[in-house]
Formats: sequence, C-alpha cells, structure tokens
Amino acid sequence: MKVWVEKSIVAKRIDRISGDLMLGKALWSPTKDKRGADIYNSMRMVKEGDLVLHLVDNKAITGISVAESSFKEGRGAKGSDWEGPAYIVPLRNYVEINPPLDRKILLSETNRSILDEIRTKNKVFYNSQLSLNQGAYLTEAPTELVSLIAKLYYSEFNKEIPLLKDRFNVLKTNNTNYWIFQPGKDAKKWDDFFNKGIMAISYSFYEDMSRFSDKDTFDDYYDNITGRTGKMNTKLALWEISKTINVGDVIIVKHGLTKLLGYGIISSDYIYNKDANYKHQRKVDWKLRGEWDLDHEMNRKSLTDITDYKSDLPKYEDYWQRLMDNFQKTDMKYPLNTILYGPPGTGKTYNTVLR
Repeated sequence: MKVWVEKSIVAKRIDRISGDLMLGKALWSPTKDKRGADIYNSMRMVKEGDLVLHLVDNKAITGISVAESSFKEGRGAKGSDWEGPAYIVPLRNYVEINPPLDRKILLSETNRSILDEIRTKNKVFYNSQLSLNQGAYLTEAPTELVSLIAKLYYSEFNKEIPLLKDRFNVLKTNNTNYWIFQPGKDAKKWDDFFNKGIMAISYSFYEDMSRFSDKDTFDDYYDNITGRTGKMNTKLALWEISKTINVGDVIIVKHGLTKLLGYGIISSDYIYNKDANYKHQRKVDWKLRGEWDLDHEMNRKSLTDITDYKSDLPKYEDYWQRLMDNFQKTDMKYPLNTILYGPPGTGKTYNTVLR
C-alpha cells in the first residue's frame, strides 16, 4: 500500500468543488500533456486501498482519502484546461485534515537535510529550493516523507492525521528513535554531561519549556523576545529536548562532523534546571564513551532526529545502524574492555577482543 500526494488547485474551480471529479472524490488528469508526453503515468500506478494526501492551492495539506480502485479512462471536466481523454481514480472515505498542515511547516529549512535526502532518491512534489515542482500533479510519498509529515503534524497539533495513523506506525510512539547530539560547542560539555548522566542545551533561552503547551505559542514567544532573530534550528532543538524526545530513545554523541564520542539511552522526561547554565535537560543512561572517527560527515545541527534517515551503504538499511556499528569497532581510543549493551535494535551481542 502506497501513499500519494495530489497537488490540486481548488479555488475558483467548480469541477473541484462539486460533482464526480471534486476534491476527495476522484483523482483525475489528462492521459498526456499538450506535447503528447506521458507525464501523468503515476495515475496508472495507483492501486485500490492506497492513501492520497491532498495538497490544495499550493498552500497546505488539507485532506486525505483512499483509492477506491485503480485508474479508469474517462473524460476530464468540460470547459476545464484538462478537458478531453483522462485518467480517473475514484476515491472514498475523504477526511478533512483540520487544522491543515501548512506547506511552509513541511518545506522549511529546518527539514532540509531529510527533504534533500528523500528528493535525491525519489520523484517528489518539491525541488532543491524547497519550492513546489511545476506539474507533478501526483507523486508517490516514500515512507520517510510520510513519516516526516506525520511527525510534523503531531508536533504542531498534538494529534495524528486521520486514516494515516490506521495504516502506518509512522510516529513510532512505542519504538526507539535515534538522535545525534553534540554536547556544547566543540563538545566541550561531554565529560560533564557524561559524569552527571544528562544531556542538556542552553541557547541562552532561560524559560521553562514546560510552560508551553503547543509549538505555535512557543514559536511566537521566542520570536517576540528575540526580535525574530532566533535561528529555526535553535527553536526546534528546544522543542525537541522538551517535547519530542521520548524515554528509551538513543542519543548518539558527536564531536564536529566526523567523530563519535559514545551513546546512551534517555531515562527521564524533560527537566528544567534553573540553577544550571544548560537549563534544558534530560537524564541519560550513558552506555559507552570513547572516540570513533567516521569516513563521512554527519549533519551539522547540534540535535538531529535521524530515525528515518536511510543509509547510502547497502550494508545498512538505516543511517543510525551505520553509526551504531562504529561502537563495535575495537580501534576506539578509550576506554578499553568496555561492555556494549543497549535496547533492541542497537546490537547487544558484541565480540570482545583482547589486546
């Protein structure tokens, strides 16, 4: 079962507001474009039971529906630009997504890393400028993109997208998420955090994040006190350490772009320590400390959810597996004779090597 994104203009379109071809009742497109090119071939790939997310008027994802069957050949709406031979996919169970997911939330610089990774491997509805592609009426949403959409929606509105939640465990609410974290500039706080059993961030934001019940309220407050000069990644990191990270998540510690320092498992909810310089904290059961040099560069952000990142090496399906595999290596700089262990999926069976 696949998920598709329909990019549709509805405003001032009678055929999209009512009738058999209205939004949520059918997907429909010409069989070919004006040049005779087969650019609507994705319509022929839709199967019964597939889900369709509706991106309306180039502004927001406003609804979701289910494909009732595969495509049929018919006629486009009379008087429309697509009048003539058409592919038609009947839909059912249309549900409005309320509030809608604004495209600016999805196609933001904050999400660029994962969006770029998805885009390089799949034909999607956005481009390298994080703008909408011309044409691209119907494009498949790979699992990574579906997961990102679901997580963003949940983070913004504290609820799940209807229909989607019944088909995909995209929020991974009962599963482990994996994060890359740098403990302070140049990882200078690593020894302190390791000894105290915490991870923490500051960003010179001194308010208790517990006071903010939704992200819009927090974003408005943060923008107001910073004069809208605050970085998007800073706001996101503050929200993630206080609201998004879950007990049981794995924190992979880095130094710069090419060195790992260890990993641990989140063991507490958010803690606001008003007496600390780094006030926004989580307790962490640190499992391993050392130094491992990588053969590639990691994300530059100080806190990044990498759960849905895919590996570009065939040996690993997910990127976190590639990083965690480094902790099996015996050429770490310190400490020796460390027993590696962790939650399911991190690889608890390791070989010990005598030196």
